[in-house]
Amino acid sequence: MLHPLGLIVVIGRSWLGGLLLARHAFRRKPGERLLAGAGVGMAAFVGLANLLGRLWPAESAFWGAGLLVLPGGLAGVAPGG
Repeated sequence: MLHPLGLIVVIGRSWLGGLLLARHAFRRKPGERLLAGAGVGMAAFVGLANLLGRLWPAESAFWGAGLLVLPGGLAGVAPGG
């Protein structure tokens, strides 16, 4: 089980990564970007946790998924991404 502070870090990184992905993948009004980013980030987190959960123990899969969503969002922001 994730520590409460770790849970905040994982959710924050997932939300921020999703926000970056949604901002560059979809044309949304500024007021809609936060909610779209949270949805995209959570979907990416769940998908990655599912994939990593087949290879790693559950806690490691959750940490890994939470840590990988933000770099994915940053890769979408990079020039040429």
